[in-house]
Amino acid sequence: MTSSDINRFWQKVDKKTDVDCWNWMAFVDKHGYPRLNINGKIEKAHQISALLHIGPRLPNMCVCHTCDNRKCVNPRHLFYATQARNLEDMYNKGRNRQPKGTKAARSKLTLKQVDDLKQEYANGKISSRKLGLKYDLTHSAVLKIIKGITYKSGE
Repeated sequence: MTSSDINRFWQKVDKKTDVDCWNWMAFVDKHGYPRLNINGKIEKAHQISALLHIGPRLPNMCVCHTCDNRKCVNPRHLFYATQARNLEDMYNKGRNRQPKGTKAARSKLTLKQVDDLKQEYANGKISSRKLGLKYDLTHSAVLKIIKGITYKSGE
C-alpha cells in the first residue's frame, strides 16, 4: 500500500479521541462495512486500519471490533481472532438475533394462518401431518409451530 493510499484512507476517517470510534465517512457496502479501492481491489477499511496499526493478519483470522461498530476503524477497537471466536463474541453480546416468525424473510405463513393452524391442531380434528399438507409445510415445521419454537405469539 502506497503513502498516497494511506493518505486517501485517513481523509475518509472521522478521527476523534483515542477512545472514541473513528467512523468511516465514505462508501459502505450493503452489509454496513466501509470499503476503499486500493490498487483496483475493494478492501474493507477496518482491515486496512488493522494492517497499518496491528500488523499483518494471519491466515484464517478475522478483524473484529470490540465496539461492534462496523464503521469504526480505530485500531484500539480492533483485534484479530478466528471466525469461531468472532461468532462467540457475537453470541455473547446478543448480536445474533435474526428475524423470526412472520418477520423472517423466508416466512411462508401470515399470523392469521399460524393462529388457524394452531387452533385446528388444538381442536384435535386434524393431524400435524395433514396440517403440513394443507399449509405446504414439512411435518417438522408444523411441530415447531405447534410447540412454539417458531412463530411465537406476536411474530
